[in-house]
Amino acid sequence: MKKFLSLFIILVMTAAIFTGCSTTTTAVTIKANWYSQVSQENIVSINEKVIYNIRYDDTDNSNTDMSISDFRGTYEMALNTDSENNLYILKTKQTNISGKYVGADAEYDISNDTIETETKFKSVKNNLKPVSSYKKYSAYSPLSDGTAVLYEYEYSTVYEGSNATVTLLSHSENYTNHKDTITYTKIDKSNLYFDNDQLLFAIRSLSLDKSFSATVSAISPVDEKLQSINIKVSDAEPFVTFNLKNLGVLENGVLLTDDKTISAIKTTVVLNATMTGNSIICYYAVNNSEYVNYRSRLIKMETSLPYKLGGLVYTLNSVEYSES
Repeated sequence: MKKFLSLFIILVMTAAIFTGCSTTTTAVTIKANWYSQVSQENIVSINEKVIYNIRYDDTDNSNTDMSISDFRGTYEMALNTDSENNLYILKTKQTNISGKYVGADAEYDISNDTIETETKFKSVKNNLKPVSSYKKYSAYSPLSDGTAVLYEYEYSTVYEGSNATVTLLSHSENYTNHKDTITYTKIDKSNLYFDNDQLLFAIRSLSLDKSFSATVSAISPVDEKLQSINIKVSDAEPFVTFNLKNLGVLENGVLLTDDKTISAIKTTVVLNATMTGNSIICYYAVNNSEYVNYRSRLIKMETSLPYKLGGLVYTLNSVEYSES
């Protein structure tokens, strides 16, 4: 099977965060930093939708006959609750994509590329344990020979006890050599585990600070094996200041006109997966921000692309938030 990669964040893994792998690993505790009362352990009704603008950062040292032209898009993350089943529901999608891959002999329009996910998981009291997840993927992927291929697939993951069953629901003809169903056992060897598509949100529950480090064990449906991910804060001075007014942030539909300064901590998510770049750089607002709606919120994210094609930068654009 050819290796394939996409322009977007593709943490296509079902992840388990654990402690004790090295002497530098941080003891991990989680808190509901998205609530005004972070001590809240149970699920209380919450509705939030966050949108990020995506822009492309070019590079001049690509090692393939491929380039990216006129790219832009948005990434949306929405959190709601299912009161009947006492679950969080997290939905993500990458939309409004425009641009193209320019190959050696052809151009590939990526305006119809989409990635959508839905993950259901339990409360902080239950360590945010995932119950199920679903991913639908349809996107072009550049290859090393300067061409691009459209891949399409749908996966579901169901968690039962200490097992996780990944099912390939549908796929394009060129998405070959993948098993229809794989069951992974004993995923609860450690105290905490998260579904991959929950991961960027779940990081908000961690007590990020200088020298923070936690190792992630992950199931990759695409690579069909366990992967290793590390979440760490390694910069000597990891705190960065953002002025949300200067970013052009909409707050509950209203453009900010007054300065609103947020301190964020630079966090690296290091990936060892076939179809991703080497790492993702995330900037999460500190969990004691005076602005409750922004505590531990992801403000900015930087990803690297394969074949030294450059990178994508995700920047906070809109926040809608309410809780009861």
